[in-house]
Amino acid sequence: EAVATAKAVNPVTRGDITTLQNAYNSLEIVQPDPQKYYEIVNPLRGGKKVYIGNDGKMYFDDLTNKLSTVFKFEDAGDRKFYLKGIERGTYMNSSKGHGYGQETATGVEASTKVSVTSLNAGDVVSITPQGGAMIHADGNYGTVVGWNNESPTGASAWRIVEVKDITERSYTVAV
Repeated sequence: EAVATAKAVNPVTRGDITTLQNAYNSLEIVQPDPQKYYEIVNPLRGGKKVYIGNDGKMYFDDLTNKLSTVFKFEDAGDRKFYLKGIERGTYMNSSKGHGYGQETATGVEASTKVSVTSLNAGDVVSITPQGGAMIHADGNYGTVVGWNNESPTGASAWRIVEVKDITERSYTVAV
């Protein structure tokens, strides 16, 4: 609405620009709702989705209607979350940095909290484990690793997309 209003202003004054910039700077990313289900999609890698493989590690691939791509962001307090894979009931457990991969834990007590932060480009966010690097879609191996790339068009930029109905999903374990 603010952008539409700003486009209608003519002539534009310095005050108009400052007001619009202040409104933009005050925007906050809408955090995931712990009661809902989500897929974590990487725009750079063709919309491929994060999943947990048979070995318990996190990967990304072009999967459709698979329960393995569905996650919950469980409330960990202080605007942080535990990232839980629905199919296996496992949690992201890693604070490794730069290229060493993400792991999973069997329970929330062994899990690592993550934060979701806007990359200031629409609905694109970073997801960062506490004490570690941003989760990153490694194009060489199809794995999710730790790597800091704050570009909204890079492989550390994600979209968190709500899944309306998980009953449509097949329970086929992705490899």
